[in-house]
Amino acid sequence: IVGAVLFLILGFRSALIVSLVIPLILFAVFAVGDLFGQTINRITLFALILSLGLLVDDAIVVVENINRYFRMKLGLGKIETVVRAVDEVGSALFMSTLTMILAFVPMAFVTGMMGPYIGPIPFFVPVALAASLLFAVTLNPFFAHLFSRNQSQERKQNIINRTIVKIETIYAKTIRLLLDNRKARKIFLAGTALAIIASLSLPLLKIVKFRMLPKANKEQFYLYLDLPNGTDIEKTDLLSAELEKTILLQNDIESVESFVGQSQIVDFNGLFKGSSFRTQQNQATLKINLTELEKRSATSEKIASEVRRISEKFSLSHPDANIKIVEDPPGPPVLATLFLKVQGKDTEKITAIARDIKKIVSTIDGVVDIDTSIPEQNADKNYRINTEKCQQLGITPDSVNQILFLGLHGMPVGAYHRQDDELGRMSDQEQIVVRLNGKDRQFTENLNRLTIPDKSGVPIPLPELLIEIDSKIDSVIYTDEREKTVSISAEMENRSIVYAVFDIFPKLLNYKLPGAKETKSSWTPFGATYTNTETGEQYSIVIDGEWKLTLEVFRDLGIVMALVMFLIYFVVAAQTESLVIPLLIMGSIPLSLIGVLPGFAVLGFAKGTYFNATSMIGVIALSGLAVKNAIIYLEYLEPLRQKGLPLKDALIETGRIRLLPIILTSLTAILGSLTIVADPVWEGLAWAIVFGLTASTLLTLLVFPILYYLFEKRKI
Repeated sequence: IVGAVLFLILGFRSALIVSLVIPLILFAVFAVGDLFGQTINRITLFALILSLGLLVDDAIVVVENINRYFRMKLGLGKIETVVRAVDEVGSALFMSTLTMILAFVPMAFVTGMMGPYIGPIPFFVPVALAASLLFAVTLNPFFAHLFSRNQSQERKQNIINRTIVKIETIYAKTIRLLLDNRKARKIFLAGTALAIIASLSLPLLKIVKFRMLPKANKEQFYLYLDLPNGTDIEKTDLLSAELEKTILLQNDIESVESFVGQSQIVDFNGLFKGSSFRTQQNQATLKINLTELEKRSATSEKIASEVRRISEKFSLSHPDANIKIVEDPPGPPVLATLFLKVQGKDTEKITAIARDIKKIVSTIDGVVDIDTSIPEQNADKNYRINTEKCQQLGITPDSVNQILFLGLHGMPVGAYHRQDDELGRMSDQEQIVVRLNGKDRQFTENLNRLTIPDKSGVPIPLPELLIEIDSKIDSVIYTDEREKTVSISAEMENRSIVYAVFDIFPKLLNYKLPGAKETKSSWTPFGATYTNTETGEQYSIVIDGEWKLTLEVFRDLGIVMALVMFLIYFVVAAQTESLVIPLLIMGSIPLSLIGVLPGFAVLGFAKGTYFNATSMIGVIALSGLAVKNAIIYLEYLEPLRQKGLPLKDALIETGRIRLLPIILTSLTAILGSLTIVADPVWEGLAWAIVFGLTASTLLTLLVFPILYYLFEKRKI
């Protein structure tokens, strides 16, 4: 894509000169990565794809300027022409590439699980940019010396280049109008400011929606079926088979694997969620395998929602069944998307609070699969043999044990071989086991049907030989950092966790603990703490899960953004020896928001796309890209000013000359980003660059000259 664009606009020779260094840059990047122990993985490949549209920027500027020098016919030798052309843009390329590197490096300081997840980006992209700068000022001039020729006639004959000349003319007339006409200038700047304000209001109005990361289009997801304690494995197997049969009727489902009373083959997500402990007789795990991505009519997220509708209907006929849909997370895993913890010293108190919070959560739109860690009461009954009565009746305790074991667990009484196929081959030996029917094993009353003869041959009902003992078992107590904890977990369907928590906030602010002896002593975005006015005991409601991860990631990315802007300002101020000009250059950064936020508003309306963490990474990258365009513009402006050209004429001429390289470098970055828009996780980054760079490129070419003109005019 990049090569095709360069071929159409710069011509075959120039496109070849630029494209020759791409494999060399990638080789250098892999070599440096291997030197520092980096691996090639999915994130690494996306980092390289992202950098692919950026690593030709320096080469484009160099080659285009060399071509321009050849067209100027300065009467210099070929080598001297190339050297002067590179020297003219060299310092600008160094500064602009440095600002781009500074836009990515601080991402390495993102903390938590998200840090290693995006770790390849702040490593590979800066390395690629540094390598591109090195080759742009060394190899590209060498190739230009070998292959370039006077192209003064090519631009006149090529329809695309004639179009570029027309665009340059239109641009020059537009910028002259804005510089000459004070009213037009004010209207344009006011309109731009209003556009920025309107764009920033879109998230507040929930027109642009936020999310940590979008769910990837996976090949499978899971269904957890939990029945009451004491449910025998036959009933669990029967209900799971019923669910499995209904699920298989749905479109895009290839197969269903059921694990009843045993854990599934544990993957990373299952390991994190503790699926290996699902080994009770009342538990079943269904692995739902989907058809191939190319043949599928819906995403895995939508298919999971359809299966959830099936499980809801199933729960109506089986109200004691607890069903949850478990999908693989798109990024760092969490115990649940919405996860709240109630902590305190009194177990009964935190249990009562947890039940209240569960009711609050159930009223929130988009919240599904709500569950708690409140332990179920033990349904088992325990007995001991009445040995004294057994002695009186002449019955041995062993015979009582045997009849109980026979009825409840079963006893092998024989073996058989079954004919296994049409050829008459026999199967392996299978045991014949005798025991009570599943229903009869669940009720104490059915023990009356079991009898055992005494020494006189009189059948004695089994309950007469048993004594029920106190089987009360203390509830399971979970702790988190040595605090007694009861958790409430839930998932989100077609809604961001951000807005669900926003809905929970006012309900928590007005919530009063049972007993009304506790008052709210503190409040943070992560939850609330209540203190007992009499005893001083504290109870906490903590909002964890994806909400906590989202806050921490966007907090870190916000800090990174602030650090990036500070570093860019410091570097540009050192280069320009001015405290104001860097602010003028950095004025191009908010211009990108005019493209990013309205763009995501349209995407959200059209296909439900969220602004997420990868989108924020794209915005941070835009800070370097937008500033780069302004630096390239400024670097050519200063020599014209030094030659005595009037300010307005210098601004117009600079814009006309730098229009093509600025548009080309932005276009290659945009087209390079479009290659990853199909990925559900990284499309946010791609669209942010596409929308933001489009807006900032067009507006920077107009806004920066106006701001610079006003600044210089005040000095005069």
